[in-house]
Amino acid sequence: MRVLLVGFPLPNPSFDNHDFLQAPSFFDYDAVVIEPAQISKVIEEVLARSEDHTTYSGEPVLNEPPGPFITGLAEHLQRRRDETERLLAAGRTLIVFTRPNVPHSHVLGLPGYDRYSWLPAPPNVIYRPPYLVPADGRGVTVEDATHPFNTLIDRFQNWFTYRAAFSERLPDFPSYGRVLMRSRGGAPIGIELKVGPGRILFLPALEDVPSGDMRFELATALLDALKRTAGGEGEDDPPSWASEFTMAGLDESERELTEARRTLQSARDRMTEVETRTHQLGRFRRLLYATHRQALEPVVRDAFRELGFHVDADDNRPMTAYADGRTAFVEADAAEEFVPEWPYLRLQRRLEKDLLETQMPKKGIIVVNGFARRSPEKRAPQASPALRIASENYRYALITGPHLFDLVKSARMDTSMDNLRAIRDTIMTAEGPLLPPADAASPAEESPNAAASP
Repeated sequence: MRVLLVGFPLPNPSFDNHDFLQAPSFFDYDAVVIEPAQISKVIEEVLARSEDHTTYSGEPVLNEPPGPFITGLAEHLQRRRDETERLLAAGRTLIVFTRPNVPHSHVLGLPGYDRYSWLPAPPNVIYRPPYLVPADGRGVTVEDATHPFNTLIDRFQNWFTYRAAFSERLPDFPSYGRVLMRSRGGAPIGIELKVGPGRILFLPALEDVPSGDMRFELATALLDALKRTAGGEGEDDPPSWASEFTMAGLDESERELTEARRTLQSARDRMTEVETRTHQLGRFRRLLYATHRQALEPVVRDAFRELGFHVDADDNRPMTAYADGRTAFVEADAAEEFVPEWPYLRLQRRLEKDLLETQMPKKGIIVVNGFARRSPEKRAPQASPALRIASENYRYALITGPHLFDLVKSARMDTSMDNLRAIRDTIMTAEGPLLPPADAASPAEESPNAAASP
C-alpha cells in the first residue's frame, strides 16, 4: 500500500512524505494523509515570497500566470483539486487533520480561495461555519468502536488536540456521513464523509506528534488502519442478505443498539436546543454585570434588537438604531465605579459630524452599567455628574444596564406591537436619565471622582 503524507511526516517504507506543493500527484496513491495547517503555510510563503517552493518536477511555484519555466500557484492549486477528485472517484481514502477554515485571498486568478478549496465535498456541504467551526480542546471519545481507526485513536488519544468541530446538522448528513469521535462535551470532532466511491476521514489534529519509538508505533498504527479501511472494515451498509445470517442474541442486541443510538441522538438534539435557548436568554444578564465597554456593547445591541429596533449588523461600527421612522446613535460603557463622561464625548462627536453631513438631527442614547460588580439594588448613581448633566443638557436618553434588562424582560413577557412601540417611544423621547426610582439620587450623593481615559 502506497500512502502520501502531506505536512505530517512519519517513518515507514510505505509512506512518501512531502509538502502540499512539492508532492507527486495524489491519484497515484492508495491513500493520502494531509495536515491543512501545512497547506496554509506553503501558500502564504509563496504569496509573501518568503520561501522558495517547487513542484515535484522542480519547477518554481509563483503567484503569477504560468509560463514556460514556472508553475502558477493558482494552476497548481487547481490541479490538486482535480487530483483529489480523481483519488476519491477511484474509491480511495483521504485523511484530513481537521483545522478551522481560513482565507487565502491573494491567490492570483483564484479570488476567494481558502484552506479547503482543494477538497471536494458532498452536495450542499461547505467546510466553513456553520458546518465547520473553530474549537479547542483535548481528549477524544470514540463513537464507533468497530471503525478501523478505533485502535489508533484509543492508543494515541492523549495526543489528539482538536482545533475544530463539525455540526451534525449538515444537510442530509446520515446519507453520506457518520460521527467517528466526539469531544468530552459531545461535539463531533471526527467524522467520515462519503464523496462518490471514496471517503474522507476528518480526524482531530495531532499537535504534539510523538518521537522515538512511539513515532514508529504511530506510523504502524496509521498504516494498519488505512489497510483495514481499504479492505472495507467498518462499513455502515452491509449487503441486504447479510441480515439473514444471525446467531443467538444478535438480533436483540442490534435492536437495543439502534434504540440506544436513537435515544442518545435525541438527547443530544435536545441538549443543543436547550443550550442555544439558554445562551440566547442568559446573555442579557451581561447588562447587569459587564465591567467594560467591549463586554457591554454587544449585548446592548442584542437588547435593542429585542425591543424591535433595527441595529446595523456590523458590530465593528458604532451602534445605530432605527425604528418607527426614527434614527438614534447609541453609545455604551461600563465600569466598576461610576461611568465617566467618555460615552457622551463619543456620542457628541458622532452626532455633530453626522449633522454637518446630512443636516438631519438624530437622537442620542447612552447606556451605562456603573458599579457593575455590585448588586443593582446596592449601587450608587451609575453615571458621573458630568455625564448626567451632559445628557440632560443635550437631551440624550441615559439608560442603566439594569433598567435596559428590565425593559427587555418586559418586552419578552408582552410581545405585542403596542408594548414594544411604547418601550421604544419611552427611550426615544427621554431627555436625560431614564432611571428607575432606586437609581435616582441627589447631586450631593454623587461622587466627584475624576474620569478615566476612553
